[in-house]
Amino acid sequence: MKSKYILFLLAIVLAFAPCKKAKAQAEYIIPTTLISYGVLAQFVPALDDFDLSIREGFSSFNQNKCKIDDYIQYFPTLAFAGLGTFGVETNYKFVDRLCVGAIAYTLVGATVLTTKQLTGIERPDGSANNSFPSGHTAFSFVGADLVYMTYKDASPIYGIVAYTCATTVGFLRMYNNRHWFSDVVCGAGVGILASRLSFWAFDKIKQCIDKRHNKDLSFNGGIAPFVYQDKIGLSLSLSF
Repeated sequence: MKSKYILFLLAIVLAFAPCKKAKAQAEYIIPTTLISYGVLAQFVPALDDFDLSIREGFSSFNQNKCKIDDYIQYFPTLAFAGLGTFGVETNYKFVDRLCVGAIAYTLVGATVLTTKQLTGIERPDGSANNSFPSGHTAFSFVGADLVYMTYKDASPIYGIVAYTCATTVGFLRMYNNRHWFSDVVCGAGVGILASRLSFWAFDKIKQCIDKRHNKDLSFNGGIAPFVYQDKIGLSLSLSF
């Protein structure tokens, strides 16, 4: 089981291999810290005990489950797609947002589903062995960070509201006894990481496309006389 966690950590480290600039690396400090905490909680007894204590704290006053987290997890995603459509200023066109979103949600979906299958951590309520990490939390946080990254120049309020919504989802996953604290923390990190990597990947793809479109057109050519049967003329040759 531990070897699977090591492979998971290795995949995270490899994800940052392209980020060579210090400024770029700083953007990944928060998500890597959150993911590292979630993974370490599976090894460190003190962190595991903290998971148990938080679960006991919620169970002491949790009488009725609240299903609203099944719905509000989509709010950040709707905001990411819709704010620009309704006139909020952003440097990313609709097609750009579509591409970034497709990359981000593919990354978060693949990471969450694969990790759940590899780890097999039991949920706090004992309903299944796919607790780690929290998919609801990851999905809401990828949307929240997409909102922040896309509309931060227009106003920080959009990101704050989106992050508040995502944090509420994580809180309710613990309140409903569906996830451990470490599941939620790691899920938040995975979501933010997927968002940041999607912008990095989109910028790289766009640079490659722009470079090909803006490539200087150069050619070599020459003019030479020719004689063919009883005709005399000039031949022009060009190579691009």
